[in-house]
Amino acid sequence: AAVRAELERSRDALRARLGAGAGAAVAYPFGAADARVRRIAAAVGYRVGFASAAGSPTERLGLPRLPVYAWDRWCPPLVWRDGGWGRAGRTLARLANRCAVGTSLMLRAARRRAG
Repeated sequence: AAVRAELERSRDALRARLGAGAGAAVAYPFGAADARVRRIAAAVGYRVGFASAAGSPTERLGLPRLPVYAWDRWCPPLVWRDGGWGRAGRTLARLANRCAVGTSLMLRAARRRAG
């Protein structure tokens, strides 16, 4: 229920600010979208969803996205490259996403303890 409510609120906010045609696509926070989240996104009306770099190019609501970080000052960014530099960039990006997810989970746990 919480996932559905968040997806609906996000879509409603986009439509309120950008018009009725907005809110067709979602980029999942930190790319975190399992099959359950993707089903809910489809049910509330999203047509396209961007997951992590490990997403599936054939799944409309779980498309891969390649993040660009502050260290990607080169053109093209490391994560977009082939070969060793590309693998290194994607590995670093996955590590950064894992740390970010861990931070949000730790903050949530701290709020529960404080509340």
